[in-house]
Amino acid sequence: MTVAEQLMAKGERKGKLKDKQEVLLKQLAQKFGSISEADEKKIMETQDPDKLDQALSLILKSESIEEILRPLG
Repeated sequence: MTVAEQLMAKGERKGKLKDKQEVLLKQLAQKFGSISEADEKKIMETQDPDKLDQALSLILKSESIEEILRPLG
């Protein structure tokens, strides 16, 4: 893989991560209204896409923000 390809792949991963963070924030806001700055910071600092996927999968069945964000640590 060339350096250019590596940079493109890294950019794609960062873009997908940011998309997941934004979707999670939007879904939480739609379900619960406002989101605390601490919760928003926790989401935006999460760099593991699998943890974000786990949180996203909890949106429909969870009753609290805390329960949804538990996989983020």
